[in-house]
Amino acid sequence: MLQPVAFEGAWQTTPGATQFHTEIPLPNGTTVTFEADFPPPMGGTGSAPNPLAYCFWGGLAFYRRGEQEQAEQRWRQALRAPLPDEGTVDFLEFVMAHYYLGDKEGRGLASVLDDLRQQQDVAFGQLFLAGLGWALRNDRTAAHSNFRLAVMRSKSTASGRLLPHFWWAFCADLLPASEHDDYARYFADATSTRAEKTIQEK
Repeated sequence: MLQPVAFEGAWQTTPGATQFHTEIPLPNGTTVTFEADFPPPMGGTGSAPNPLAYCFWGGLAFYRRGEQEQAEQRWRQALRAPLPDEGTVDFLEFVMAHYYLGDKEGRGLASVLDDLRQQQDVAFGQLFLAGLGWALRNDRTAAHSNFRLAVMRSKSTASGRLLPHFWWAFCADLLPASEHDDYARYFADATSTRAEKTIQEK
């Protein structure tokens, strides 16, 4: 079900800053940062969205339209994009590009596990990525363990009783339909009340 979203942004003139910045509200009360910058011929620096985010989400748009070859081209471009020497990396896009390309060498999952080992304060998003990575490798025990931990972490930070529904779209894309019922209970959706009851009883 589509949900309308209203948000306001700010045009920035500070040297070095992206030209447009806003925080888009999510149903669970959190926000996601959106930044945009015109290319140099139009007076900007072309710094946002960065190549990694641009190529991943562009690839996903192709994928959802059924254009698999074009999607894979964009995801390979995403993984070839240079990562910044300083500042944050779009970790979700980096890992998901590997996952959508099959992650046959396990580089996406290895990146997540390495990040988990280094972080003292683990975010539930990292645990979600680990759970999905293990599910893709058909290790259901590890997948369920990480999804459960992600739900617990989400609850403990008052982010939501279940994982965000829009993350389920990644699982629905990548996992066999026969496994959907096995993992859907961790995600908020139209049956979130029943899903929450199921996970609490397990």
